Amino acid sequence: MGDRDIAPIVENQMEKNMEHEMEEDEEPGRPKGNRCPLYPALARLRPPRLKQLWVGKYGDPQDAELWDWYTVKGHREVHERAPSFSTAPLREQKTSSNPERWRHSSVPFASQPSRIRDARERGDRIATVLLAEGVSCRLFIPSALQHLFGEDQRGLFTRSPTNGEAAFPVLTPSSGRSALDEEVGLLDISPGMVDESGNALKFLQIVAVKPSEVEKYRMSAPFFVVMELPTVVTVTHPCYGKQRPEDLGVGCARHWLVRLASSLRMTYAFFLDDSVRSWRGVTLAEDQHNLFGVSSSSRAKFTPVPLAKVMSYLTAPEFEEISAFTAFGFARMAPELIYCSKAFRRAQVYSGFLLNVKKVEEEGLNYRQEVFVWEERSNVAPLGSRFANRSAINFTNQHLVANTTQYVDYAMLSGCRFQSFAFDGSDLTGRVADSKLEDWKAAVQRGSVKVKEFTKRLQAQEESLLQCVDVAYRLVLAEGVRSGIIATCRELSLWPPIPSPAVEADDCCFQDTSAPLPVIAQRAFNDEQRRVSHESFRQLYKKATTASFLVDFAAEAGLTLPDLQNSRTMLEEFMQRVEEWTERGSRFHLCPLAKARNALVTGLGQGGMAAETARELVAQRWSKNWETRAGTAVNVATAALAIGASVAALRRVSRPR
Repeated sequence: MGDRDIAPIVENQMEKNMEHEMEEDEEPGRPKGNRCPLYPALARLRPPRLKQLWVGKYGDPQDAELWDWYTVKGHREVHERAPSFSTAPLREQKTSSNPERWRHSSVPFASQPSRIRDARERGDRIATVLLAEGVSCRLFIPSALQHLFGEDQRGLFTRSPTNGEAAFPVLTPSSGRSALDEEVGLLDISPGMVDESGNALKFLQIVAVKPSEVEKYRMSAPFFVVMELPTVVTVTHPCYGKQRPEDLGVGCARHWLVRLASSLRMTYAFFLDDSVRSWRGVTLAEDQHNLFGVSSSSRAKFTPVPLAKVMSYLTAPEFEEISAFTAFGFARMAPELIYCSKAFRRAQVYSGFLLNVKKVEEEGLNYRQEVFVWEERSNVAPLGSRFANRSAINFTNQHLVANTTQYVDYAMLSGCRFQSFAFDGSDLTGRVADSKLEDWKAAVQRGSVKVKEFTKRLQAQEESLLQCVDVAYRLVLAEGVRSGIIATCRELSLWPPIPSPAVEADDCCFQDTSAPLPVIAQRAFNDEQRRVSHESFRQLYKKATTASFLVDFAAEAGLTLPDLQNSRTMLEEFMQRVEEWTERGSRFHLCPLAKARNALVTGLGQGGMAAETARELVAQRWSKNWETRAGTAVNVATAALAIGASVAALRRVSRPR
């Protein structure tokens, strides 16, 4: 039987579609019942029509020509009639003054980006699993998860969960979002895997990746099972001919994850995108059921819940018809959810959903491998509104700088630094070089309209822009931490360390701060040599410079930058390694305070921080420990994080030349 599409869940529409959400799905001859039941009845999930899909960067899904281009012919290229970067849904999106929309890191149970660890710590068992005739994959199973598998004459299988374990295995397609990539996926789902008492649950997480990316994902922690997609040709594409999963997109990855779930004899599997940050329990408007400890009212209320809570809802005995559903999805956080009073409907599902593997296998359902775009939009499944997920969508820096060429001249004049005084009507005389004064005035005039526009949108806490700045801030901070590590290693005469530790020349994973300090230093040295010798890494500097400009802009607009716990944890571990090294009474001589400060400023110079600002911050925040033997070296690294976290706020005191 040929494969058919499985749909995962499209985000709720805006108010123009709320009439669909609010209307009763009762028709002559159909069962009637409670509008807001605790669990769905299959017979009542028959809405007369689906919501209109959003126009996005690939164009309008309602356009027959575009639909044929992407989903029938399977083109990976963007159609010429599609907008190069559509913000149509973003312009319609309501904004909120609630600062919680910005402080992602403070949301309870939120998934976190994975971190780099030495893959040798995994203790992998490598298992080969047959997925189809002539097609197999490899699983890299870390030692900590091997007990969740069993093996018999038929081969490998996943064990049924027991007490203290999550109800379902979690399957995630991912590409280009390992801990070593610029954009890191939210693959650390452990914060959401806790029971009602807050106790950590054991869980099985499988991430499907392209063969070329296996090693990068094996180095991403906390460790999960890495599924290497098949290395052979698996489909003849209507446009590109014979293709391997290495050359295909997310539709292919989802296809083989479904096959893997069947081969491992899973009954159900929870599919989760690597961009889902957190979950909310939704107490619907006039809800008769109190699942989350809050009383209902005329509007819906939202309660942070762990992912495990979502799973426990699905396994409750009251959900008698769960086996009748092929897939069961959930809403996505959107402004109009506050008006939602209807608990269930049929809709396109994606981001996070439960898949009935047995039913999928029986009915011959699967994703089409050859589809790169809109692979999730072909079919429908039940959607529950009692839970909603929030994704960290990668709008990238493009969103903030798209169609803003007015900034270019100003950025070039200012050294890619943004200062609000240039746009508040202040006299620039004496603040910029006389020879450049007229150029400055012209550049400011060209950019002033966009400055005002984006300032208002940021102050209104527009979600898309907040996430864009979040991406930029993470990049700036990552580069700041790297520079701090390099500066510290130089001052400790570990650049490179002599004798050289047993580190391969291509091992550049200095972010693994659990390693001994000489190993970190050698890896950082290797990374620096790689950047110097490879042309492709120059693009990273350009991106970091652009990101720094965006973070400047956001801080000038009054945003409070987030406290990125991952970077803090990394620096804390690094400081501990430095303390361990210095306490040994090594041969090096600790530099005096002034020299250490100068080294720190030099190391962070790539981020554009003015020297006087860096010294001011170091003196203000880290003066207490400078004079101790271990403290001198430790605070060189610690200040890197502090400076990275204050890049934009402190630049206000510096002047361009």
